[in-house]
Amino acid sequence: MAYEISGMFAQQQHQHHNIWSSGGVQTYGGSAGLVPAMSSLLGGGASYMTNHNQLELHTPKAESIQGYGQLTWLSGKAGLITCKNKMVISFQIKDFCDQQQGGIYDLLKMLTDLTSVLRVGFTLSFQASLNETNEYTATLVHPLYGPEAEQVFLNAPEVDLEKACPTPPNSKDAYSPVIEARAIPALLAIFQRHALTQIQLSSLHSQMSNCADDELFRYVGTSSLKRRQFVERRTHLFRLTPEDNIALQNPAVYLCVLRLASYLLRRGGATAIQSLYDYFIGPEMAPEIREQIGESRQEFLNLVVGHPWIFALFPNRTYVSVRRNLPHYDYPGFIKQHFPDLDVLRPSSARGYGPRPIARSMSAHQPLVQALSNNRSAAVGGSLVQTGVVLCLYGMAETACH
Repeated sequence: MAYEISGMFAQQQHQHHNIWSSGGVQTYGGSAGLVPAMSSLLGGGASYMTNHNQLELHTPKAESIQGYGQLTWLSGKAGLITCKNKMVISFQIKDFCDQQQGGIYDLLKMLTDLTSVLRVGFTLSFQASLNETNEYTATLVHPLYGPEAEQVFLNAPEVDLEKACPTPPNSKDAYSPVIEARAIPALLAIFQRHALTQIQLSSLHSQMSNCADDELFRYVGTSSLKRRQFVERRTHLFRLTPEDNIALQNPAVYLCVLRLASYLLRRGGATAIQSLYDYFIGPEMAPEIREQIGESRQEFLNLVVGHPWIFALFPNRTYVSVRRNLPHYDYPGFIKQHFPDLDVLRPSSARGYGPRPIARSMSAHQPLVQALSNNRSAAVGGSLVQTGVVLCLYGMAETACH
């Protein structure tokens, strides 16, 4: 499923353009407000007219402007960006960055639907020119990235995508962060009651069929097919095995996905893939998380494309966006409390690893083992033995089976 990304990150330098360069272009701010080029207006070229003791300033519109604003309307082929001063910039899919960088002649890499990577509420940068009706139309639109994005989004909270444009309740993938926050502990409680990290789908169906919360019942799914799809999409928490069982996800994967999604939401919803990778290998991501996932670019990309319900990698692989706000549920705390042997985020010495490094050849998306030993005799770095069957965690190369 993963894309080959050889050269992908190296191409960022010449593919990205400095959206804040000043070559005679008037700059407009989005979330910080409109900032006209007043120094040029106050030169000698402006004409003044007095009307009812009010001084009016007349100046021709700049031929081109650049800035950023919030995406306030979106269709598959076009969108509207609204600046802080209510100026509205329209754009079409042909003006979007993905069509102009890396693949305009390669139909397989062209974006065909803006809604597949963008959502209302995102913050986007634009360059625009005057059209024949003396209005501005975008000539280039793309996410903010790099130092400029860090400055614009300094201490910014997560953008609330559901507030900006709620998902219709009757949509194919109805989503509500509020109900989602109730659904997660309700589903995890099934694993807790069975004392298993892998359960049959029938257990989920039985539990939800008897759910007294009608809203939660309808949200998770009123049929076995809908409940299966509910679990399949939430790859940061669950995984369906080849035997059609539901397995709990590695808590390191959950934490990593949650933090990457939060980073994107705090950067306007989308950014350059290189910026997200820099965050992934930076100090804000705990080393224990990268120990479980790996830290190479390919392993990072495997993680991103492995969770399509949460992330959207643009076809040209230059940018990445987040699809939704996620509840900040303490899933690692749940694992620590109810399945402590599977707490892979503990220091290695406490897990029985000793000073050895953890092998990075594991799959970041393999589920946890299917059952806990009643005796809990093995540390998480080793194997679990149950009635003579050896179960190895995560497929780690260094696991020692007893």
